[in-house]
Amino acid sequence: MHGTIEEKYPVENPARPAAAGARVVAGFRLFISHSSRPDGGSERCAEDPDANRRLLRETCACLEDTFQDRLELLYDERTLSPGDDWSKRLDTFVDECHAAIVLISHRALHVSDWVKKELSNLEMRKRHDPDFLLIPVTIEGESRPEDLTAGFYATLNLARFQVAHANAPTGQSVVEKIAESLRAAIDHHRTPSPLDLLQAYIRDRLEAATSEALEAAVLELDCKGLGLGQPKTRYARGLALHLYQAAHRAAGYVKPYKTVCNKLELSKEPATKVFHSLRFLWVDPDAAECLNRACEDGLPRVLAGKYTSSNRLEPRTPKAPEPPATKPGDRCKPFTVVRYLRRAWPDDSALCVIVAKLHTVEDVQTEIRRQVLRGFESRYTSEEADDWVRRSTPGPIVVTIPWDEPDPRLLDELRGLKTVYPGLVLLFTTPERPESLEDPYREILPVLNPKTEDDADLAETITETYLQDRYSRT
Repeated sequence: MHGTIEEKYPVENPARPAAAGARVVAGFRLFISHSSRPDGGSERCAEDPDANRRLLRETCACLEDTFQDRLELLYDERTLSPGDDWSKRLDTFVDECHAAIVLISHRALHVSDWVKKELSNLEMRKRHDPDFLLIPVTIEGESRPEDLTAGFYATLNLARFQVAHANAPTGQSVVEKIAESLRAAIDHHRTPSPLDLLQAYIRDRLEAATSEALEAAVLELDCKGLGLGQPKTRYARGLALHLYQAAHRAAGYVKPYKTVCNKLELSKEPATKVFHSLRFLWVDPDAAECLNRACEDGLPRVLAGKYTSSNRLEPRTPKAPEPPATKPGDRCKPFTVVRYLRRAWPDDSALCVIVAKLHTVEDVQTEIRRQVLRGFESRYTSEEADDWVRRSTPGPIVVTIPWDEPDPRLLDELRGLKTVYPGLVLLFTTPERPESLEDPYREILPVLNPKTEDDADLAETITETYLQDRYSRT
């Protein structure tokens, strides 16, 4: 791809075109996380049940007055429609925005699970993109900055972020505290959001189609907000967003994906690449965040799922979805594990190391060295081989081990490998969810729904069969 950021990522938003007479907002999107329900628990909400909702609306009005057309606001009241899947749409906000503020009302601090979920996902976004602006805003009479150093909020280590404190529970006070940082982020905005990147990736593979073909696909899929007579780029972006949102449901992308391939007559390479960019989005971002956090805290994770071990390997051909048994060290990877890792590290930087049977720490090191050095490990001493591993592995090293709770001494030795491989993540996999887990194990949550896993597996099998049948004829 060539050209400027502005050329790569045009500012229009095909999912929400401006209504007649409305302002056309710029490409900088700000997500506002909040909790506005009336059962806030504070004296202010007891006297005025609508206080939190009014604070949100005042904040939005002040932001629009301050930044005019330079800012697009993302929040539930404005962007969600009846019938929308709120959870999936809010996850999309996290990927779509270029900055975020979190209004820490008393309810957000003590009651709301939604705010905790959003803040956890935003913190993961910040970890992947240090330039991402995330501002928790505490509110006088509702919360204090020191509240973010205890309980759930302490686990996110929010102290490393800029925390703003509004001196009064008003929108003007909130905006006064964040305006300077927000203005600097807008002025120096050069980094596209994850959704920008994915949309651009998909869009670039769709733009080779004719305007007529793009329009036919838009009409067939009934893409929201896209009528006839739109520019070609807008159609392509609209279809990309439609595919992205559909892929958050395990089997949701199959029909629209086939429609796009058929209507646009995509060749094999772009069709395959678009499919690969969609097939991991069904994994819950909270689960991905659990894996990300393991890089920092060094605690072993446990993932329960039917397809987390060798009973369903990736890759395989659609004509033979159940591959023959593999010997230890073969390069096939468990289906669900691969999708979870790609969701946690969308740049595909995670190295997945399969240890079929754990006896000693040396079993793990041997497999890590084998996968990185590709058969050349015998040329080097153990220390030299490990140095090669560190220098040539840009992302985490995720070691997957069948769940059979190891001896505590062996587990301590395994965790000690983090001094050798700083990016080490220990991931124990099991078809059945353990009844209980002792410290230091942490389960990857939310628990994977077996039907979701089955749907994701079937969706890929159907799509791969479709691709094979479609392109074997050409």
